[in-house]
Amino acid sequence: MLMISGSDLELTQELKIAKRHQFKLLFTAAIDKIGSYLKLEVQHRGKVSVLDIADFCISYNLTFKTCTEILEELKILPAGTFLMLRNSGLNVGEVMAEARRLAELKNGNTTD
Repeated sequence: MLMISGSDLELTQELKIAKRHQFKLLFTAAIDKIGSYLKLEVQHRGKVSVLDIADFCISYNLTFKTCTEILEELKILPAGTFLMLRNSGLNVGEVMAEARRLAELKNGNTTD
């Protein structure tokens, strides 16, 4: 379930296609806009798993890489977490598919 709307949704959508300097500006704005929400989510969950990151991606309209980097910037995850996950062979597509499937089950929207 998407947790943002309006200008916040526009910001995260622009972040997905931004390059270099514009990305840095939008990244900083995204931290300012949704960082506090992510912190609350983490406090509620207690710790952050790979599936949690994928769930945050769905909820806040972020790519897995950007979401992980925001969590790193907020000091919720150690710096370099995304690179470590990528280098360990994590298949982001599979993780995102599982997170979507779990979200559908949670919301009662199954297609099976």
